[in-house]
Amino acid sequence: MAFGKPKNHALAGGSSSTNGGASASSNRSATGEANGGSSTALLDPIKVNRKPNCLSKCIDCSIGCEVEFPLDAIACIFDCLTEASLIPEAVTVQMNEMSRMAYDAGNGSVGAGGAGGSANGNAAAPEDVNIIAPKYRHLPIADSSDRQETYLTLAFEAAILALSKQRIMPHGLYAQHVICKQQDQLIQRLRSIDLDTMLVSVLRTLSLQLLNGGPTSGLGEMIHPESVPMHTLARFLFASLLNQYPDLAFEIGLRAMRFPILENINEGSVNGIELQHNNFMHSPYPRWWTLGHLETQQCSLSSTMLSAAKGDTKRLSAVLQNARHALMSIMQNWYHLFTPTEATGPVATTIMSHSTIMRLNLNFRQQDELSNCARTLALQCATKDPPNCALNALTLCENDAMAFETAYHIVIDAATHIMTSSQLFTIARYMEHRGYPARAYNLAMLAMKNVQLAYNQDTHPAINDIHWACALSHSLGKAELSKMIPLVIKNVQCATVLSDILRRCSVPTPGLHNFGTHGNNLRQCIKLSYDREPLNQLLEAAVSAYVNTTHSRLSHISPRHYSDFIDFLSKARDTFMLARDGPAHFSRLIENITIAYKGKKKLVRQVRQRFQFV
Repeated sequence: MAFGKPKNHALAGGSSSTNGGASASSNRSATGEANGGSSTALLDPIKVNRKPNCLSKCIDCSIGCEVEFPLDAIACIFDCLTEASLIPEAVTVQMNEMSRMAYDAGNGSVGAGGAGGSANGNAAAPEDVNIIAPKYRHLPIADSSDRQETYLTLAFEAAILALSKQRIMPHGLYAQHVICKQQDQLIQRLRSIDLDTMLVSVLRTLSLQLLNGGPTSGLGEMIHPESVPMHTLARFLFASLLNQYPDLAFEIGLRAMRFPILENINEGSVNGIELQHNNFMHSPYPRWWTLGHLETQQCSLSSTMLSAAKGDTKRLSAVLQNARHALMSIMQNWYHLFTPTEATGPVATTIMSHSTIMRLNLNFRQQDELSNCARTLALQCATKDPPNCALNALTLCENDAMAFETAYHIVIDAATHIMTSSQLFTIARYMEHRGYPARAYNLAMLAMKNVQLAYNQDTHPAINDIHWACALSHSLGKAELSKMIPLVIKNVQCATVLSDILRRCSVPTPGLHNFGTHGNNLRQCIKLSYDREPLNQLLEAAVSAYVNTTHSRLSHISPRHYSDFIDFLSKARDTFMLARDGPAHFSRLIENITIAYKGKKKLVRQVRQRFQFV
């Protein structure tokens, strides 16, 4: 069905709301392109051509005034067209369904689908679980010039055009609830029919025309400030088009995200409840009794789009920037939409980024509200999944001392049973970078408890972290180093790693300073003696590790490894020489090697040649 093409069948005599939707493309000339798609165009008032005696609050009475509740008539047209498309064996099922709907209509309240009602517009009957969904077919229309036109496609066109027509929100609680109920019920009728290629093609064509429509299109570039939002319809179109036409689906969703009544009333608040109860009292617009329900629909649209955009940073950023009034709800209900890692990662990071804040044009109070919500989200995620969310949570809580301290203690509590040494070292390095050396040291101590290095793991990925932890301890003072070294001795059996730590701790490291106990006074790291605590323990452990590793390597050595073993003994000798009895101890080790492994004549000869002076 062409957007503005007249019909010689039931649809033509339906409601003027369809005529208004069908004329969207013919009225788009000057109005739809007035401001070239600028952001202010969305809120500019459009020209209202209303008769003085019009009771329907039409935007343009020249195309015909609506009946009081036009979607009721469209629902009748939809039912007539879809009933004609039923597969014969499904007619009996459909009759049972119609009987149930009649029962619901007679017993349900008007506001069931309003602000406090269900998303489907009516309460679910207990026998719903036993209802088999009817099946439909495409029945061509006789004498139609378009072979692709069927009663089912006409039903979809009628419903979409009526739902997308720009309508002014009526006055009064009853009228506004009825509008919400009618819209929800009609969209539920659309959802109840499985989409095939032909129906998706119809939705695509209609969506493109609605985006380029004139002042009668609720998805056009310019809308009246009091226009009924298109969030519910856009969510249906988005879900229907996403798989085959993702770009168009996101364009529809982003266009429908706007909420001009809120933006016009108060640019200084993102709290819809506050707007409803306070600002409407002083606004030039009538009170919107269903504002809470409409904000929920906007949040649902935002949530659906965010879930679909999780893997696309560009689209995710675009959705967040357009979902200004829904951001608070999204972050408060993150667990329905994202995993903790996603919530503290791309979602919260994008929301709190400087570019997003600037594009949303938030004032300081709004920024503070958003920041508080983001910190709450971060702490919830860190509690639920500390290994993957703790670092992001700390980053999001940097500007709030209490929240930062809470996130830090979440890490401390999780360190002993959930987090790995690598994760703890990463957070510890972050703490040092942010200027919290004491907290970094505590985390490094916890990380060291989880590290295990065997004698032959001289290329273990944790070695750099171990060296950093010892250097941090050294910079904090002798007491901190004395607590760190026993952990190193207990968990590290690699002789070369122990000897490297020993040498690095014996002299002040360039660039590292001792943080004074009182205040932030800095003093140069002192030089430590190998004969005194705590380095004497580390020296003994290194010597012992070399002895054990030597015998371990000799037990399964082959001739091709003799050269590497000689080099290893050379490193061992350098460490032995640091102790007072080191030379004598090393001589006994060489003597033991030549006696115990005298059968390996080539090896013994090489050992004696290299260490003959010992």
